Amino acid sequence: MKILLVTSYYYPNMFGGTEHSVKLLAEGLKKNGHEVYVISADRKDKEIEDINGIKVIRFNLKFKSDLILWKIVRKGFEFRNYMIKNRLMRFIEEIRPDVIHTNNLFYLSPIVWKVGSEKGIKIIHTLRDYWGICPKCTLLNSKNEICSKRKFLCKLHQFNYESYAKYVDIVTAPSSFTLNKYGEYNIFKKSKNVMIANAIDLNFNEHQKIMEKKLNKSFNKVKFLFMGTMVKFKGIEYLIRNFKEINNPNIELTICGEGKMQSYIQEIIKDDPRIKYLGRVDSVQKEKVLLENDVMIVPSIWYEPFGRVIIEAYKYALPVIACNIGGITELLDAGAAIGVQPNSDAELKESIDKLSNVDELKNYIKGTKKPLYNYEISDQIKKFEEIYT
Repeated sequence: MKILLVTSYYYPNMFGGTEHSVKLLAEGLKKNGHEVYVISADRKDKEIEDINGIKVIRFNLKFKSDLILWKIVRKGFEFRNYMIKNRLMRFIEEIRPDVIHTNNLFYLSPIVWKVGSEKGIKIIHTLRDYWGICPKCTLLNSKNEICSKRKFLCKLHQFNYESYAKYVDIVTAPSSFTLNKYGEYNIFKKSKNVMIANAIDLNFNEHQKIMEKKLNKSFNKVKFLFMGTMVKFKGIEYLIRNFKEINNPNIELTICGEGKMQSYIQEIIKDDPRIKYLGRVDSVQKEKVLLENDVMIVPSIWYEPFGRVIIEAYKYALPVIACNIGGITELLDAGAAIGVQPNSDAELKESIDKLSNVDELKNYIKGTKKPLYNYEISDQIKKFEEIYT
């Protein structure tokens, strides 16, 4: 089967969970004998290249200016990008895919659904954020709080998006929460809805070795870890404030990631030697950090569509403390994770205190294997293959 994946960014341009999820899917489909192509909007040098047997076609469609005029033009192109329409048609005619599977479409435009559908190609779309109902993709207002009252421009944005939704045959999401949230706005009226969780490449023998090593090590200090973008809605400031208020010299916090708040974060942790900031880590460094730490904290205060970092933590035998919000709730296994209410200082501090106790921590470490069975990449690929046919 010829499968065309469409996404804003593709490897090696990795910025978050979406890019990792699409790469794993593309390579897994290729491994299963499919002919896989990717169209992305992140061209820097080559327009066409081969990456691990996958033909990647990159468009250069970014608007870099912050001028108001260009922002208006960009907003128009988000939905009616006729500049890309002809290029899409050319590559689709060359590839002749059996299915087009779209992911994030920022810069690319949902016009791809119309182009593919009019050529009789099956269209699958995976919801990886809330761009269809929120121009900011996050469902947060200017105060970084869950938006309770939608403005006219938000409704106009949704109207434009919805005008193309009729071309989508099947819409998927990595969590039931995300599917249901879109369902509240009745956007994909004609599409079949399917929940397919994100996945990771797993080796259970390796997990067992990691788990045993962590259980048998000497816990001089319990090491907590945050991995994510340095933005307010990821809850990093909320985490640091509460961690600093815990009077325990035997705990540490490592922060990995980059973003708008990174300079501010570096400044506010200076007075606490227990907290260190590593910045952005590559895949090799990331594995090292996951192996060295004991507990993952995911303090998000927005409706995370999934929370890939949680299943990555389980893979490396790290129990999780996470805010009970959005798709995250569906990932929190009682034996491996503790859920807290978003922005609850008391619950976050209590959970950190609980897992600072080595006996409690070891019990949670033992629980990290069970939830992993729900996130094997081979199972995810089978589910997508079923809806592709």
